[in-house]
Amino acid sequence: MKRTLSLILGLLTVWCGVSTAAKDRKTPIPDTTRGAIGVTIRVKGPTPLSAPTNAINAYFVRVKENGRTGIVTKIWPASFSEGNQVYLLNAEPGEYVVVAAYASARTVGRSRMPATGLYFDEESIQATAVTVEAGRIAFMGQIVAKIGFNMKNADAAQTFYRDLIGGARGPYTPVRLESLDRDSKTASDFWKRAVKDAFKNEPGLTLG
Repeated sequence: MKRTLSLILGLLTVWCGVSTAAKDRKTPIPDTTRGAIGVTIRVKGPTPLSAPTNAINAYFVRVKENGRTGIVTKIWPASFSEGNQVYLLNAEPGEYVVVAAYASARTVGRSRMPATGLYFDEESIQATAVTVEAGRIAFMGQIVAKIGFNMKNADAAQTFYRDLIGGARGPYTPVRLESLDRDSKTASDFWKRAVKDAFKNEPGLTLG
């Protein structure tokens, strides 16, 4: 059951048919020597009254071969986002973690909330580790992250990736992992929504 739906949604059958014209694609032509990652990131505000939102982009790092995350400078931004699902497609096989995310501008009541860069602390980063295999989509999980008030108490990972990804642009804020679900039901629901929503307009979609 763990991999049933991810096998159904193999790279060649999930996001597009190789023969489809490039102009009709939202997704890259699949490379069968590579794999992919799918994740949802729900972001909760710093107070109970804060309106939650979903990340529309995420930034991934490939873990070093010795198994330690460390501070890695090679960043892989998500290549596709739809229906509150974020994907890194055509990823080289290996272990990956998510280090940051991005929430678009939104309206809350009468207030306009700006787009925000979100940076995970080191403990949260390590908890998101997932292995990418050739020809498979790895489910990183359904992440719920809690926003901090500012970057004043950010750890080394948050500061480093904020400077690397966000630079002088703001606003940006630290986040910590509140929950991460990867159980079979959560995974099954994710893949069903992938077919129904995220990839519904992608040409060449079949179900094996």
